[in-house]
Amino acid sequence: MAFVVIDGGTTNTRLFLVEDGKISGKVKRSVGVRDTSLSGDNAKLKRELLSAFEEIKANTTLAIEKAIALGMITSSLGLHNVPHVPAPIGAGELAQAIFWQDQSSSFIGVPLGFVPGVKTHFSKKPASWDLMRGEETLTFGLLEKFKPAGPVLVINLGSHTKFIGVDAKGVITGSLTTLAGELLAALKAQTVLASSLPFELPSTGKPNFQRVLAGASLAEEAGLLRSAFVVRVLDQLIGLLPEECFDFLSGAVAASDLEALTSWQGNEYAQVFLLGNPYRTAIYAELLSHKGAKNINIISEAELDEITVAGAIKLIEGD
Repeated sequence: MAFVVIDGGTTNTRLFLVEDGKISGKVKRSVGVRDTSLSGDNAKLKRELLSAFEEIKANTTLAIEKAIALGMITSSLGLHNVPHVPAPIGAGELAQAIFWQDQSSSFIGVPLGFVPGVKTHFSKKPASWDLMRGEETLTFGLLEKFKPAGPVLVINLGSHTKFIGVDAKGVITGSLTTLAGELLAALKAQTVLASSLPFELPSTGKPNFQRVLAGASLAEEAGLLRSAFVVRVLDQLIGLLPEECFDFLSGAVAASDLEALTSWQGNEYAQVFLLGNPYRTAIYAELLSHKGAKNINIISEAELDEITVAGAIKLIEGD
């Protein structure tokens, strides 16, 4: 059996060719729902995805039976808007909620399924409401690959931080999102802190944990906004290096993130899985460890493709 997984984001889209349960090909296009937002229609998105599908189709001798799409591509800015389904939700329930286009209506000429995102909206408090698209499939793939025991917390560190709770039965209980990644980028690009921070923000390498913990401590004591300005103070008064300033700032932002987590669902998890670049996952692992978290697992970027596809396979199989 051969099928294609389409993982569509804001600026990039990846297509995976899956043969007999394994990834046998991959095509990436620098196109996403941002293009739809800017142009007002999804013509470019469709055109680039059709080209990518034809390219990946040429790399197999097997007939492609179907394709499954996940992420922002299933939103109003994507190919087909599928409403979010409510948490709590298991893989079987999510599989039943997939919207399928048959061969005649699919723009790629094979049956195409759109995985809905998941909404958290069972409380009267807006602070606990949330939305996600794509991370639900990633989470079920992670559960399938690692088969963790007990309640699990998944933390996906991208432009946004996404906290995803999973109970002992493998059911997604809800999610919580912050703007942490975008905030770091904005503080670098659009504020007085620009000259105090590295020209290229690090994504690899080991942080200075002394600076990280200092930033986290000040954020917990004085708040994130005050901590952010102290970055300039450290630069101007004691000549802290740009890399050390960013370690301090990253610690402050991460501490603010984890405060949001504590107010949302607390810290009662048997295992924690961190996904993202090595620099940021190391910082969150350190702060979580200081808060008493156990069984912290850092997932390498190289494993993300495999986990995404594992989640898609689980949903296609319907269990």
